[in-house]
Parts: sequence; C-alpha cells; structure tokens
Amino acid sequence: MTKEFKKESNWLSKAKARRDSRAWREKSFAIAVKVLRYLRTNKISQKDLAKSLEWTPQYLSKILKGKENLTLETICKLQKATGLSLIEVVDL
Repeated sequence: MTKEFKKESNWLSKAKARRDSRAWREKSFAIAVKVLRYLRTNKISQKDLAKSLEWTPQYLSKILKGKENLTLETICKLQKATGLSLIEVVDL
C-alpha cells in the first residue's frame, strides 16, 4: 500500500466518521449554546458551574465547546444544576 493511498484512505474514514456523528454533534452544540446563554444571563462563571457539578473546569469547557458526545447522565446533571430543559423525550 502506498503512502499516498494510506493518506487518502485515512481522509475518507475521517470524513465518514464526521458524517456519522453529525446528529449528536448538532445536539451537543445546541446544548452547549443553551448552557452558555444561561451562564451569561445569570452571570455565573464556568468555573462556578463546574464546581457545583463536581467536575473539573476543563471537562465543562470541553462540553461547552459542543463537540462532546454527552451521556444522558451528563445531560441530566446539567439540567439539574441549571434548571434548563436540555432534551425532551416524547411519551409514547
């Protein structure tokens, strides 16, 4: 396998991964924006929110960049700490 083929193959696999993760990335970004607005409106620092959640400021920062694949547990903790509705599950 040539070096050029490996490079092209790697690019293609990364492009497919981005396409496959698009849905959760969009939702993660929307959650991040909503939490950032909450912090700005209520004049709360990221550091203070991280402390209340018992998270490191670095972890919260990663979440607030909107690129983290959030678990339901993480979303629920954010909702509880902020009082925001971040996701909605429709009853069947």
